[in-house]
Amino acid sequence: MPPLSPDEAAALLERFRRHLRERRLPVTRQRLAVANAIFQSGDHPTVEELQRRVKTSGAGVGTATLYRTVQVLVESGLIR
Repeated sequence: MPPLSPDEAAALLERFRRHLRERRLPVTRQRLAVANAIFQSGDHPTVEELQRRVKTSGAGVGTATLYRTVQVLVESGLIR
């Protein structure tokens, strides 16, 4: 899958924000960083690769937060 355009990635990020707010889940910098790393990747990164990408973007994200965020993204239907 080719990487999304910046506009497409921003639209998905906004859908994720709405999903979190609708379920009264915190919209955190870490969750948004994980989602953004996934939306901007053109591949299927492993958890370790996602952690590296998020870390290079300047956001520190723990492994548990990463797994929980991926699960919320799956539940939202934004990723499989």
